[in-house]
Amino acid sequence: MKIFKKHVFIMLFAYVLTVLFVPAVFAQAGDADAGQKPFNFISATFNGITNLQGATNVILNPQIVMEFDKNLVDDAVWINNKNGFSLRSEDDENVAINVTRVDPKVDFNQRQKVFIHPIQALKAGTTYYLKASPNLLAKNGNSTLGATTAGQGITISFKTLGQAAPKPVDASEQGGTDSANTNTDTNTDTNTNTNTNTTTNSTTNDPVSTLTKATTLLNRTSTLLQSILLLMNSVGQFKLPLG
Repeated sequence: MKIFKKHVFIMLFAYVLTVLFVPAVFAQAGDADAGQKPFNFISATFNGITNLQGATNVILNPQIVMEFDKNLVDDAVWINNKNGFSLRSEDDENVAINVTRVDPKVDFNQRQKVFIHPIQALKAGTTYYLKASPNLLAKNGNSTLGATTAGQGITISFKTLGQAAPKPVDASEQGGTDSANTNTDTNTDTNTNTNTNTTTNSTTNDPVSTLTKATTLLNRTSTLLQSILLLMNSVGQFKLPLG
């Protein structure tokens, strides 16, 4: 009976050791093996299932998940990797984001995923570029994303829902337009004055025109004198020949 109890105890002890340590050993071995392989990007999604690359219907508050084929959220590399993601708009404006993980000690199946969320709502109808740095590290500290992306990292482009707001007119450009219009008007007025002066001077300095006016004036004066003489003769005060 004592021998039987001893065997049972040994079997139970072996079972406990198996349950507690074997999964951890295999997991570590799996990561170690994976660390010897290239570090690859797998996918970027939003809303849990939709492919982010090239999407044109992204909501303004997306929860983005970037997945890789290695553990990149382990404490040993997380600080480096957390700072390896950035988001910029089509106007090259930096967009503040939260980069988070699920601790692999809490859920080991999430060790290859990074969660990205803009701090503020994105602009409607705008293209954005999400970049993963080539300096991202796998848990082994040796494999980098740049090794499988020709040193470029990963860039994901997408466009948000809706219509973009009209861009404001540049004040300097508006001022330049007004200035150009003012100069044009000034030049036009100057040209008009110049033309008027030229016409006046041309008319004043034309000798033919001056002679014509003088002749007309003399004729009118002669006609007036003859009329006066006729009137005086008719009343008998003067008798002068009209020839």
